[in-house]
Amino acid sequence: MQRSWRRLFGLPWPDLVMAMLLIAAAIVTTALDDAVLHPITEIVATLTAASVVLRTRAPMVMAIVASIGCVVLSQLPGAATPLWAFATVLVLAFSVADHLRGIWAGIALVLILAATFIIQVGTSTSTVEIVLTPPIIVGAPALAGWLLARSRAQSERLRRLTAELAAERERHAALAAEAERSRIARDLHDILAHTLSSIAVQAGAAQQLLAASDPAMGPVEHVMTSAREGLAEVRSLLTVARGRTGPDVDPRPGLERLPELAATDGATLTIVGSPVAAQSGVSLAAFRIVQEALTNARRHAPGTRPRVTVTYERGGLRIVIENEIRAGAPGHADPGGDRGNGLVGMVERAAAHSGTVQAGPSDDGSLWRVRATLPYGRAAESPAQPPSPAPSPAPSEVVAPAKAAR
Repeated sequence: MQRSWRRLFGLPWPDLVMAMLLIAAAIVTTALDDAVLHPITEIVATLTAASVVLRTRAPMVMAIVASIGCVVLSQLPGAATPLWAFATVLVLAFSVADHLRGIWAGIALVLILAATFIIQVGTSTSTVEIVLTPPIIVGAPALAGWLLARSRAQSERLRRLTAELAAERERHAALAAEAERSRIARDLHDILAHTLSSIAVQAGAAQQLLAASDPAMGPVEHVMTSAREGLAEVRSLLTVARGRTGPDVDPRPGLERLPELAATDGATLTIVGSPVAAQSGVSLAAFRIVQEALTNARRHAPGTRPRVTVTYERGGLRIVIENEIRAGAPGHADPGGDRGNGLVGMVERAAAHSGTVQAGPSDDGSLWRVRATLPYGRAAESPAQPPSPAPSPAPSEVVAPAKAAR
């Protein structure tokens, strides 16, 4: 890509400056020469020097005008080879080789070479000079111009190939990532499907052996239902991974399943504000964040009743999950010390939709709190909400009884 210069009347500044210098030199040199024919010589010299201004915009026109001008000057009385004419020929040959290609470059160089030869015949008496000077003063700058054009073309080709290579590398990386995602999805399906199917079968067998009034019947039914739902979700996950449907058409659960999830885990669910139809990917992320937080609460604080608060604000969802921290309880572990895949997964799910997740103990250290914020996304059809996040309608609660055993 050629260097871009500031232009005046559509012409580059360097060309204008060069033409003005050559015109000034031609006028001054010709005006001070008493042997030439005035003012015709000054006019022809000015037109010849001024043609340089077209070196990048119309190099073929420049070559024709300058060649004719040089031939006319060589035929006028008092013809000579001033320095400005020599400089003009150098610029002509360089510019033609730099900006013209193929047969047009050959024609232009032949014109300049012929004009130079005619000038030498009219101004020189040495046969050696007449024969050798034109090829030298035309050939040397023409070679330099050709080498510059070739170098510029090679640089442009290299930049283009580099861009194509980078794009190809990105395509290969995307294909490799897609293949890896498909492989992981297949492995997960093979492992989890077998395990969950075995759990469902064993739970079904246990259900057949239990009496309808047996206290263990409820937990066994829950295990069997959860196993079947998990198996269905694993299969849908594999379908999504293979089809690359993305979060907008994800068939997995969303905000509408939060009451069921809270009831299953014995949590208190509070919904503040009027529900808003969020993008399906955002709805899924919200469900998974709450699900993971409740799973952590079961693992690290068994026997507690988590509290889930979902607030529909003007700009998006605000979700808060809290549970008591019971030091010394059976199976207790400090949730703050667990920085495994669970919390990382929540953060990544929120970040994928420009949301945030923060987890940590409350100020008095009695509660473990997970806070998540998620925008509604493109599919939101939110009614007018007040700027304040304060609940407009009264909060609704879904309270599930605490389970007798965990």
